[in-house]
Amino acid sequence: MSPFNDVTAEVIQIANELRSLGTVGRYYAENPYQVERNEKVMRLAARLLGLVETRDLAELERFFFDDLVTVTPLAVVDTAVFDAEGRLLLMQRTDDHLWAIPGGGCEVNELPAAGGAREVLEETGYTVEVTDLIGIFDSRFSGTRT
Repeated sequence: MSPFNDVTAEVIQIANELRSLGTVGRYYAENPYQVERNEKVMRLAARLLGLVETRDLAELERFFFDDLVTVTPLAVVDTAVFDAEGRLLLMQRTDDHLWAIPGGGCEVNELPAAGGAREVLEETGYTVEVTDLIGIFDSRFSGTRT
């Protein structure tokens, strides 16, 4: 049994997702304004976590700003969608204009199946139910790039 009630667990999860967004956004920021906005997201995440934590706000902010672990290798999903006739759904990519199956990076705390369904919806407008896992591949060893 979790020592947290449902609201506390939800607040912790939301704060961690905001912290991750701010950390990654700050890491990839292209100008000082983006850095400032992402640091504000991180401070807000610390304030939110402070509502359910015993540590003081200054300690939480230090912890968030010193966190280098959040920027990690990206978990990416690709979703093979077949219609009743066995045809594979393809979409034309906007970056290189090649044809591909829908896919993209998972969000923090997002399960791969949910990420796969979300990417299909975002990239094609179709709502799908993920039913099977085909495999897990490491792009360093499969000759692909993301």
